Order: sequence, then C-alpha cells, then structure tokens
Amino acid sequence: MVEKNREAVLVSKAESAQNELSESMAIPSKFRKQDGTINVMELLKSYLALERKLAERSQKNILQNQKGFMPASADEYQIDLKASGLTIDPEINRRLFELGFTQEQVQAVYDLAAEKVVPVIQQLAADYRTDRELADLEKEFGGADRFNQVARQIFLWGQQNLDSDVFQALSCSKEGILTMYKMMNSNEPVLLKEKANQREVVSEEELRKMMQDPRYWKQNDPAFVKKIEDGFKKLYG
Repeated sequence: MVEKNREAVLVSKAESAQNELSESMAIPSKFRKQDGTINVMELLKSYLALERKLAERSQKNILQNQKGFMPASADEYQIDLKASGLTIDPEINRRLFELGFTQEQVQAVYDLAAEKVVPVIQQLAADYRTDRELADLEKEFGGADRFNQVARQIFLWGQQNLDSDVFQALSCSKEGILTMYKMMNSNEPVLLKEKANQREVVSEEELRKMMQDPRYWKQNDPAFVKKIEDGFKKLYG
C-alpha cells in the first residue's frame, strides 16, 4: 500500500513538472494539439524549415565574403585575364593590396583594363604604324603631294584590274601599295586581270563552301555575295 502511494506521488510530481515546463517554454498554439499537448511533428517540420533557411543565409554570406576576400599578400590575388596581350603586373597588385583592394575589386581593375585600356592601346599602335608607313610612302615618292597624286592613280588602277579581295589586302600596307605601283607601271597587270577572271570560274562545291563564309551569310558583303552569284551564273547560265 505504501509503495503504491509513493508511485502515485511520483507520477503526479512528474506530470506537474511537465506541465510547468510546457508553460515556461511558451510554445505557440499552432504546435499544440487540441488536448493541449505538444504536436511534435509540426514542431519538427518548423525546425527543419528554419534550419534550411539558416543554411541558405549562411551560404549567401559565404559567397559575399568570398567576393570581399582579402588575401594575405598581393601574390595571392587570383586574376582572370580577359584580353590577349594583357599580363598580371606584380607591382600594380602590390599597390592595390596596400590600398586594401579585395579579390573582387582587383579583378574589376583588370576587367576594366581589358575592356577600355587595351582597345585604346591597340588603336594607338595601329594609328602609329599607319602614320609611319604613310610617312615612308611620302618619302618614297618625293613628298606628300606627289604621293597623293600617285595614290589616286593606284586606287583607280587597282579597282579596274585586281580582284576586290586582293586589292583590299594590298591597300592595307606600305609593301602592298608599292607592289601595286610596280604592277601598274609594267605590262603584267593585264595578264593578272585575265588570270583573276579565270580564277573566278569555280565549281559548285567551292561556291557552296564560300557561302559558309560569314561575309556571305552574316555580313552580307556586297562584293562577296556578287562573286558567288556570278559564279553560279557562269556555271549554270
């Protein structure tokens, strides 16, 4: 009898403690059953959803930290070069590191150089080469006035006697212009024109291969398109 009474007292105390714990936790009603007890499954689902949300936020923070990553030294910057001719400059990296540039900021500096600076340098180099070759040509022909006069003659002669692609290629350099000038003053240009006309008669296979050239299907180059059309006319009338 004494033993049973003792057991009943312990159960009563345990139930009382559970009720006190439940009340102290202040669990929202959505996690309770109709009888007031805790709905463990709903509580577990909510916890798992919260855990996923925290994991996503943690991953986002990691990515943001990587973008703002500051290496231990300038040598540890990981640079992706996006232009040919552009190289990693250790001295520039060192100065950027001293200024506190992050990995993302340093990459942005190199990206801007590839996008804005490199094209300007390439254009300046091309302009310098053109100016230098023009000066050499003027000297070759005895002055700017004399060269301008000869250049007009070469231009007219080239259009009349040379294939358009050949003429364009020769017109882009000092050596090409001098070559046309020599041909213009010899008896060979007429033969060259005849040979060029003979080369224009090509097979259908060659014409269809030419149609795969971007100048035909993308750029719609009038001279190139006409060459293909003339080729089919000569083959099939």
